[in-house]
Amino acid sequence: MNFAMMLALAATVSAAPAPKTDPGMKVFNANCTACHGKDAKGKRAMAGAFGVKVEQMNLTEILRGKTDADVIKIVTEGLNKKMPPFKGKLDEAQIKAVVSYVRTLDPKWTDKKDEPKADGKDAAKADEKPAGKN
Repeated sequence: MNFAMMLALAATVSAAPAPKTDPGMKVFNANCTACHGKDAKGKRAMAGAFGVKVEQMNLTEILRGKTDADVIKIVTEGLNKKMPPFKGKLDEAQIKAVVSYVRTLDPKWTDKKDEPKADGKDAAKADEKPAGKN
């Protein structure tokens, strides 16, 4: 590759637009990081101030297995008088965006409770063995 082609390629790459910031990340950074931290694993100082263990503020752990609807309810209504409700502070789209963003912080976090099995049974019942069978 000659020098002129390298310059043209470099100009093309540097002119590419920067990726847009996730709207949920903006909401999370503005409203949640003070307690939960940028990584959503909780801040030790805030946990101490609330009289809880930092693990109780770790969203990547405590929200695993909860559905989007469960988490939306927590964000909207608050939790245990420690987490404030965001109803009236964030609109529905912002709440959904922040829930979606937090999911990206933990690749193990799934929403399996909402997914029906192929036969139409819910996930918990479909995993049960018939009576008398091993």
